[in-house]
Amino acid sequence: MSKFSRRARVAVFAVVSSACVAGVGVLAPTGALAAPSPVLLAQSGGGAVQLTGSVTDTSGVFSSDEVSRLRDQINDVAKSTGVNMRVVFVPTFEGQTAKEFATNLYDAYGGQRGVIFAVATQQRDYTTVYGPGVDPEVSKQITKAATSLLSDEKWFDAASAAISAVKDTEGGSSVSSADGGGIDAGGAALAGGGALAVAGGAVAYARRRRKKDDEQRLEAARSMDPADTRGLQQQDLATLRTLAAEELVSTDESIRRASEELERAREEFGPARVAQFTQALESSKVTLARAFALKQAMTPQDEHATLVQIVSMCGMADDVLDAQAEEFAQMRSVLLTAPETLDSLTRKIVDGRSRVPAAAAALDKLIEAYGRESVASVVDNVELASSHLNDADRVLEHARTVAAKPAGQQQGLVDDIRAVETTLQQVDMLLSGVEHADDTIRRAHADLPQLTASVRANVADARALKQSSPEVDLSDIDAAVDQATQALAVADGGADPLASYTGLLEASTQLASALAQARSTAADYSVQRQVFDQTMANAHTQLQAATDIINTRGSMVGSAARTSLATAKQHWSEAEHLTDSNSIDAGITHARSAAMWGKQALDEATRDVRRYQNQNMSGFGGGGNGLVTGLILGNILSSSFRGGFGGGFGGDFGGGFGGDVGGGDWGFDSGSF
Repeated sequence: MSKFSRRARVAVFAVVSSACVAGVGVLAPTGALAAPSPVLLAQSGGGAVQLTGSVTDTSGVFSSDEVSRLRDQINDVAKSTGVNMRVVFVPTFEGQTAKEFATNLYDAYGGQRGVIFAVATQQRDYTTVYGPGVDPEVSKQITKAATSLLSDEKWFDAASAAISAVKDTEGGSSVSSADGGGIDAGGAALAGGGALAVAGGAVAYARRRRKKDDEQRLEAARSMDPADTRGLQQQDLATLRTLAAEELVSTDESIRRASEELERAREEFGPARVAQFTQALESSKVTLARAFALKQAMTPQDEHATLVQIVSMCGMADDVLDAQAEEFAQMRSVLLTAPETLDSLTRKIVDGRSRVPAAAAALDKLIEAYGRESVASVVDNVELASSHLNDADRVLEHARTVAAKPAGQQQGLVDDIRAVETTLQQVDMLLSGVEHADDTIRRAHADLPQLTASVRANVADARALKQSSPEVDLSDIDAAVDQATQALAVADGGADPLASYTGLLEASTQLASALAQARSTAADYSVQRQVFDQTMANAHTQLQAATDIINTRGSMVGSAARTSLATAKQHWSEAEHLTDSNSIDAGITHARSAAMWGKQALDEATRDVRRYQNQNMSGFGGGGNGLVTGLILGNILSSSFRGGFGGGFGGDFGGGFGGDVGGGDWGFDSGSF
């Protein structure tokens, strides 16, 4: 059968549907893919799965748009590789084993050159079935691409990653035909060139739509805060690859521009003023070198996590340099507008002096009405404001002297201007405190009891939350609790209701915000810890099964399996020490790596043992496969962890069970997540 005839069958669905709309006639294909009617897979639990098309979702985890996007992606795989694919998401496998479910899938599939990726979302198991002519490596690549996404219940991303894994593994050679057309051995001959044109239009439309969706996802990812590593972890691999490449170039360019900017700033503002900028630039250089080193050492197993790290660290380095550059740009703007700014500050000083007599008179009335102790927090405000105005006047005179110098000799002018601005802001606050004190005291007498009770309750809640979450870093709440405690102490003294009210009001705002953030952090950690524990349990199962095979089969198992197992154990050890809220993300990454490497070790050990049995027990007609299967099942069943079959049938078992159906030309892989 030609490459064209195998691959073109997949395009027939698009041709038929498009031709019906366009009025183009086509001959109905006679192959297995031509029939749109549902294919039922009998299940031992009494239910059935209907393969109604390239995407079957009885779990209801995909939106209609996601189903459409997956179908477009599958059509692209079929067109570029000739591999037909089905994605099946069901709640459970209805009591069947992975092998039984895989067998039913293969029977329904009809022996085509294709791949079925099936996921039991509630049961948290998956299986991959591949037919004749498909590279067995497909199942391993699907496992690598999709398992972590399934674990996070990113159903669409997992399905999309599985489809991409098939395309990447099978190659992507173009469809061709020696005779210029036709589908042999059950294919469909297209009636005229019009149908082919319709098919091409459908494919082009699907590509444009997919490209638009990809561009939208990429644009949204570009706008993310680089410090938001959790958000970055939600992005697919293709998006992260693009972002990482962009960030590496951007950071390199930012460093080059910042170096030039730093030299100019040093000349304009002096070495002392640019010390922080210098430190930021050197730190960014170190960050960039580390990012390139990470990219160089990146493996397929840790690519996703490494790209997240690169995007985050480079993005934050960019932001720091941009902030420094912006600060000096603002400073230059201050220099350019210095004459106007100095005139404006002079007017503000005059305005402040005009408010002093009225504020002094208002203060005398407050002392007479409430007593000096009750207004102790503002009793010195007028005197302090007058002193600040004198200081501002003196600094402003110095600023005028510096501004009169030639460009390049005005170091210190920006600092003088900002010092005057800050001082005048303090003057305004001091005088406003006196001017509004009477209203504030009246409000304090009315609201102070309720405000005090609210702050006490929040302090108690904050302390209880810290005590109940020892593994969560809630140190950010400590400062807010200390501030609230001090404010309560002042309020309990009762001497100055104005100071009590003002202090409690500020403390209440800070504590409420800190407490809300702490509760969110604790809740996030609880979810992360569940994911960590489940992932570690799955990893333990893989490691234990691989260890048992190596320990019991000795020299039958080669170095590759032992190396993979050592790598898995290293990731396991790292994960065990990364369980607090600051490191749990890294812990989950190591746990997933431990599970993946453990599964790889199990696969490699299984192949080694099977190879040994086939070489040394050929007279038993393949009985060695049963021995290996029994050994693995025994090892896994001896584990008390959930997910004991998580990857136990992975990768290598495709060919091993092939003899049961179809003479060994099909295979399957399965696991848990």
